[in-house]
Amino acid sequence: MRGKEDAYTPDKEELRQILEDGKSGALLVESAEKLAKALLARNLRMNQVRNVFDEIKKIENLWIWQGQEEVALRRLRLLVPRIASRVKRAPGAELLLKVVDVSANLIEGSAQRKEAFVRFAEYMEAVVAYHDFFSRSEFQE
Repeated sequence: MRGKEDAYTPDKEELRQILEDGKSGALLVESAEKLAKALLARNLRMNQVRNVFDEIKKIENLWIWQGQEEVALRRLRLLVPRIASRVKRAPGAELLLKVVDVSANLIEGSAQRKEAFVRFAEYMEAVVAYHDFFSRSEFQE
């Protein structure tokens, strides 16, 4: 599975559209599919992607259900160095690091931070789902 999928990286503008546009999920789904394929092409395993998503769900719980916005934002920002520490062992994590870092910056700078974070969590949920789907041997190229 090398080729165009391996080269895909969502840019800042694409991530901004995903985080700010709550009306249509089309771009979110399309980008998540491409990102999942790119992570697979870079040999990032399901558990590595899932670990990041699990932390995002914990952050979501803090923010949405417990109302701890500042704690949640700090945890989101701290997720970046946690992923960075994995890059040496799993070079494919560098792409995930970039997506989380750019998204965290966009969320922090958003006028509607909570909504942007919820969309980010939805995006990462779609990435995990597609990664799982495409990682199954019968779907690999």
